[in-house]
Amino acid sequence: MLGKLSTLPVDERRGSETTPADHLDLRPGIKSKRLKVHVRSGIHNELDGLGLAHMPPEIPDDQDAVLRVIKKGTPAAKLIAAARRVSAAHPDDDQLIRDAVGGDAKTTLQEIREMVCA
Repeated sequence: MLGKLSTLPVDERRGSETTPADHLDLRPGIKSKRLKVHVRSGIHNELDGLGLAHMPPEIPDDQDAVLRVIKKGTPAAKLIAAARRVSAAHPDDDQLIRDAVGGDAKTTLQEIREMVCA
Protein backbone atom coordinates (compact mmCIF):
# COMPACT_ATOMS: atom_id res chain seq x y z
CA MET A 1 0.00 0.00 0.00
CA LEU A 2 2.66 2.53 0.97
CA GLY A 3 5.06 3.28 -1.84
CA LYS A 4 8.25 4.61 -0.27
CA LEU A 5 7.57 3.80 3.36
CA SER A 6 10.34 1.25 3.74
CA THR A 7 12.83 3.84 2.45
CA LEU A 8 11.96 6.55 4.98
CA PRO A 9 15.20 7.59 6.70
CA VAL A 10 14.14 6.37 10.15
CA ASP A 11 16.92 4.18 11.48
CA GLU A 12 18.72 4.66 14.77
CA ARG A 13 21.82 2.99 13.37
CA ARG A 14 22.12 5.87 10.92
CA GLY A 15 21.44 8.43 13.64
CA SER A 16 17.89 9.12 12.48
CA GLU A 17 15.20 8.06 14.92
CA THR A 18 12.58 10.45 13.55
CA THR A 19 11.77 12.08 10.23
CA PRO A 20 9.05 14.30 8.87
CA ALA A 21 6.90 12.70 6.17
CA ASP A 22 4.18 14.12 3.97
CA HIS A 23 1.45 12.29 2.07
CA LEU A 24 3.72 11.71 -0.93
CA ASP A 25 6.19 9.87 1.28
CA LEU A 26 3.43 7.82 2.86
CA ARG A 27 1.03 7.28 0.02
CA PRO A 28 2.16 8.39 -3.45
CA GLY A 29 -0.49 8.88 -6.10
CA ILE A 30 -3.18 10.35 -3.86
CA LYS A 31 -4.94 13.03 -5.86
CA SER A 32 -7.69 14.13 -3.47
CA LYS A 33 -7.17 16.89 -0.92
CA ARG A 34 -8.55 14.75 1.92
CA LEU A 35 -7.34 11.33 3.05
CA LYS A 36 -10.27 9.06 3.75
CA VAL A 37 -10.48 7.15 7.01
CA HIS A 38 -9.54 3.77 5.48
CA VAL A 39 -6.44 5.32 3.87
CA ARG A 40 -5.36 6.88 7.17
CA SER A 41 -5.99 3.59 8.94
CA GLY A 42 -3.92 1.74 6.35
CA ILE A 43 -1.04 4.20 6.74
CA HIS A 44 -1.15 3.79 10.52
CA ASN A 45 -1.23 -0.02 10.31
CA GLU A 46 1.66 -0.20 7.87
CA LEU A 47 3.79 2.17 9.93
CA ASP A 48 3.00 0.11 13.01
CA GLY A 49 3.94 -3.09 11.18
CA LEU A 50 7.34 -1.60 10.38
CA GLY A 51 7.97 -0.66 14.01
CA LEU A 52 7.20 3.01 13.38
CA ALA A 53 4.90 5.40 15.22
CA HIS A 54 3.68 8.81 14.15
CA MET A 55 2.79 12.20 15.57
CA PRO A 56 0.19 13.44 15.78
CA PRO A 57 -1.38 10.17 16.95
CA GLU A 58 -4.39 10.75 14.70
CA ILE A 59 -3.32 11.04 11.06
CA PRO A 60 -4.90 14.24 9.71
CA ASP A 61 -7.24 13.95 6.75
CA ASP A 62 -5.54 16.89 5.02
CA GLN A 63 -3.01 15.59 2.51
CA ASP A 64 -0.83 18.67 3.09
CA ALA A 65 -0.30 17.79 6.75
CA VAL A 66 3.12 16.51 7.77
CA LEU A 67 3.63 13.67 10.24
CA ARG A 68 6.64 13.03 12.42
CA VAL A 69 7.54 9.37 11.90
CA ILE A 70 9.34 7.81 14.86
CA LYS A 71 11.19 4.51 15.19
CA LYS A 72 9.59 2.70 18.15
CA GLY A 73 11.81 1.77 21.10
CA THR A 74 14.48 4.37 20.36
CA PRO A 75 15.57 7.04 22.83
CA ALA A 76 13.68 9.65 20.78
CA ALA A 77 10.48 7.57 20.92
CA LYS A 78 10.83 7.10 24.66
CA LEU A 79 11.36 10.83 25.18
CA ILE A 80 8.35 11.75 23.04
CA ALA A 81 6.18 9.24 24.91
CA ALA A 82 7.38 10.55 28.27
CA ALA A 83 6.64 14.14 27.28
CA ARG A 84 3.12 13.24 26.15
CA ARG A 85 2.24 11.21 29.26
CA VAL A 86 1.20 12.86 32.49
CA SER A 87 0.59 9.93 34.75
CA ALA A 88 1.57 8.63 38.16
CA ALA A 89 1.79 5.22 36.49
CA HIS A 90 5.04 6.34 34.80
CA PRO A 91 7.13 7.90 37.59
CA ASP A 92 10.40 7.75 35.61
CA ASP A 93 9.10 10.02 32.82
CA ASP A 94 10.12 13.24 34.56
CA GLN A 95 13.66 12.01 35.07
CA LEU A 96 13.89 10.89 31.45
CA ILE A 97 12.88 14.38 30.32
CA ARG A 98 15.32 16.04 32.74
CA ASP A 99 18.15 13.80 31.54
CA ALA A 100 17.39 14.61 27.90
CA VAL A 101 17.86 18.33 28.44
CA GLY A 102 20.61 18.04 31.03
CA GLY A 103 24.35 17.81 30.60
CA ASP A 104 25.68 18.41 27.11
CA ALA A 105 22.28 19.25 25.67
CA LYS A 106 21.80 22.03 28.21
CA THR A 107 25.30 23.39 27.59
CA THR A 108 24.80 23.27 23.82
CA LEU A 109 21.47 25.08 24.12
CA GLN A 110 23.11 27.81 26.21
CA GLU A 111 25.94 28.19 23.68
CA ILE A 112 23.43 28.50 20.83
CA ARG A 113 21.46 31.12 22.76
CA GLU A 114 24.65 33.10 23.36
CA MET A 115 25.54 33.01 19.64
CA VAL A 116 22.06 33.92 18.45
CA CYS A 117 21.41 36.62 21.03
CA ALA A 118 24.86 38.24 20.81
